[in-house]
Amino acid sequence: MNCTKTEHIIVDYIDGILPKEEMNAVQNHLAVCTSCQKVYQETKQLFTAFSEEPIAKPSANLRTSFEQLLEQEKEKQTKVVKLAPSSKNSYKSVLQIAASVAILLTGYLFGGYQESKNHQQEIASYQKEQKQLKENMMLAMIDNSSPSKRIKAVNYTEELTTPDDTILKALIERMQQDSNSNVRLTAVEALSKFTDSEIVKTSLIESLTIEKDPSIQIEIIQILVQIQEKRALTPMKKILENSESPDYLKTQVNIGIAKLI
Repeated sequence: MNCTKTEHIIVDYIDGILPKEEMNAVQNHLAVCTSCQKVYQETKQLFTAFSEEPIAKPSANLRTSFEQLLEQEKEKQTKVVKLAPSSKNSYKSVLQIAASVAILLTGYLFGGYQESKNHQQEIASYQKEQKQLKENMMLAMIDNSSPSKRIKAVNYTEELTTPDDTILKALIERMQQDSNSNVRLTAVEALSKFTDSEIVKTSLIESLTIEKDPSIQIEIIQILVQIQEKRALTPMKKILENSESPDYLKTQVNIGIAKLI
């Protein structure tokens, strides 16, 4: 068992779905290879973190602190204030109490604003971490030897609204080079969400010229027609000229060309 083989099947090893002989081989390799041990630990941590996403909850300390401050302020007022207009001291006491309450209320509102702002920053940070976690999980599994694992990796992008170029290129590679047609089709469907990207549009057009599976070709045609990508007309016409293209594929191509012209 070498490092390359170990890294390709490390996810299956963690899931415990490898044959017994391979499980033992990986275990023996990890016992002597520090590099693969690191890969194993990092991948396992990703899996653990991904399955244990905590739910962020706002703190209850703000209201409690305000109520405590209010009680302390009440205790400072040792005299009962009479609202008699003839007494200047009474008016002064009333104004003092009003000022104290105003200060407390201002502090409470400002504190609430600060805590709300901090909470929003914490949520934004948490969401950024979760996005990075999903991207790392996807990249860790995208080259797995199991087609089902590769499909699962591609499906992680469903929750990504703005994937970076690394993620897009990984999806494009699956769409154009994966040996399994189901993985390629899943990658096409995933990329359909990101057709605002020029690299995605160009790659879809390229895939139409090299893809041999009619069902995947039809899916790509429908996506390109939907976004009115007229550069797709040339490869679509080549499909019509190809004598090996099935009739039902040519029918979809003709429908697509009519919508693009």
